[in-house]
Amino acid sequence: PVVDDEFAKDVSEFETLEEFKKSLGDKLLDSKTKSAQQEYENAVIEQLVGNMEADIPDAMVEVQLDKLMEDFSMRLSNQGMKMEDYLAMMGATPESMRASARPTAQRQVEVDLALTAVADAESITISDEELEEELKKIAEEYQRLELDEVKRAIPVEDMKRDLRLRKASELVMAEAKVGEAPKKEEAE
Repeated sequence: PVVDDEFAKDVSEFETLEEFKKSLGDKLLDSKTKSAQQEYENAVIEQLVGNMEADIPDAMVEVQLDKLMEDFSMRLSNQGMKMEDYLAMMGATPESMRASARPTAQRQVEVDLALTAVADAESITISDEELEEELKKIAEEYQRLELDEVKRAIPVEDMKRDLRLRKASELVMAEAKVGEAPKKEEAE
């Protein structure tokens, strides 16, 4: 097809090719910006975890693995599939699936411990108002749920913990400096 205003009208909600191109450019820029921000945040968290000195009990990793497996099973169930059927289709066993998820669980525990240490060091707390605001956001996001239903479905302490870690992460990002990071030995 000829790429002109008529083409733009046919494939988009825009009246002109120029508007369509601008919209595509804006979406691409937004996507690249979000991707770059995510890479930056991952690098900062990686450095935070890399500088952490802690022995992580295997039991913590096992608990996180249990959560990952339960979440994955629930997502499969929501799509109408049983975990057993998925494993058979993939030629996997529960043990092999847990083994492949172990690095992710280990990483999540490390990040949680590092951010908890930051939250503790900075005395980060979550007010009742902040908790209520977050619960309202969730209710709005899932428009079919009432605020009371959200409150019953989500354990308050889990939500407070998640919000506290999010605030710690935001603090780490706000305080991060761009440039060459000192090596672990140099920082001491």
